[in-house]
Amino acid sequence: MGGDEFTVIIPAADEAMVKDAVESINKKCEEVNENRKPLPISFAYGYCMSDDEHVTSIADKGDIVEIVYRVADERMYKHKTEMKAGR
Repeated sequence: MGGDEFTVIIPAADEAMVKDAVESINKKCEEVNENRKPLPISFAYGYCMSDDEHVTSIADKGDIVEIVYRVADERMYKHKTEMKAGR
């Protein structure tokens, strides 16, 4: 979406599929980082499903695509904050 952020849309995905994709990326980062000391790579993520309760509770107040994006973005920044606090 800009700079070092990107969006992935997975049509007809369920939460298990998304979690599997995130786990796969995490494993790949760990493999890559074995040879990247002292500068490891990391990524923060946030995701949202179109049927998420945070979306459906406010969907009548705006564009569902924008709401899904906003919820996922907020979750990504929360994850990033948690990662930095854990270092």
